Amino acid sequence: LNFMAAMENSVHAKSYSNIFMTYLQNDEIDEMFAWTETNKNMQRILALIVGYYEDLDRMTYRKRYDGLGEPVDELEFKVAQWKAMVASVFLESCLFYSGFYYPLYFYGQGKLMQAGEIINLILRDESIHGLYVGNLAMEIYQSFSKDLQEELYNWLVTYLDEIYQEEVELIESIYDPVDLSHDVKIFVRYNANKAMMNLGFEAYYEYEEVNPVVLNGL
Repeated sequence: LNFMAAMENSVHAKSYSNIFMTYLQNDEIDEMFAWTETNKNMQRILALIVGYYEDLDRMTYRKRYDGLGEPVDELEFKVAQWKAMVASVFLESCLFYSGFYYPLYFYGQGKLMQAGEIINLILRDESIHGLYVGNLAMEIYQSFSKDLQEELYNWLVTYLDEIYQEEVELIESIYDPVDLSHDVKIFVRYNANKAMMNLGFEAYYEYEEVNPVVLNGL
């Protein structure tokens, strides 16, 4: 997990920055960051992911410094761990991918080759992140009672629906001008199914053909 964190912070972040700096002026990059801070869908997705990390952080702190507050219930802690891992798998295996669609769309046609190659290398890491954290989540999930498993699965699909709806609106705001929203939504559903399988569940959405140009980019 520490290795994955290092890749995200020192390699992936710098790679995105290199792509931005290649194609955009500094004021355009600042404008893009400002857009993310005011975009309601982006902020809602951020809250839906980070909220579960923060819940686990608070419980980990209480567990580490026992006696500073109410003792931490072990089952409650495991549920918080599992939910944070679910959020991580959805982030790593699904939500990033709508943003990767456009460069992969060009890369699959032999264009924007350097940016496409960087993103392809990042995607190799993301695949491992989703698989590994998904396996950790599966181990925790299998330790729960059948009743709790059913309750958590219902939470899981509701959570996915909520994230996906925000993602759909975000996709439309970005990709409608280039007439690719329909294709990008298929790609996101395809990756959402991968995320579900990483967590040990059946695919949630029906199978659809992803644009072969983008698969070629992958």
